[in-house]
Amino acid sequence: MKTDKDTLTENHRRGISATLTLLDELLAEILLWVDGRQDQGVLVTEINDLSRHQRTRLRLLVTEIRQHLEMARKEFGLPVSRKSAVSSIWSQCLALRESLIELEGRRLQRYGALSAAWLSLLDEYSRLFLKDLDTLVALLKRSHRKTASPGEEV
Repeated sequence: MKTDKDTLTENHRRGISATLTLLDELLAEILLWVDGRQDQGVLVTEINDLSRHQRTRLRLLVTEIRQHLEMARKEFGLPVSRKSAVSSIWSQCLALRESLIELEGRRLQRYGALSAAWLSLLDEYSRLFLKDLDTLVALLKRSHRKTASPGEEV
């Protein structure tokens, strides 16, 4: 279909790009599961229950959807962005900070009264996890790290 690219503003492109980036990130995560990812955390354990047939079909579908994304990227004049692991970890740490503050006992009392012992324990854990987050962020500060080339370990 013939389009007038001049009517598509940068605001339009940013909105389209944000949505399609989420789709692209989902496809990358799907491929991790197709390749056997099964993360084992402390509070969450992934169960990779994809069948061989599902893995094969998902890989084909991801390839097809990525072709659609490439067509859309070209049609809408969207740039290819680079996603830094450092920036991703740093921004997720900062986004999580508020939730960890909400672990303070006085804040959790909105769900009901807590004993002094629980208040103290919750405050202790909130401080501990916030300190852990601060340590992660400090490790990632650009001023404190050597910049690595793609694929190089620091």
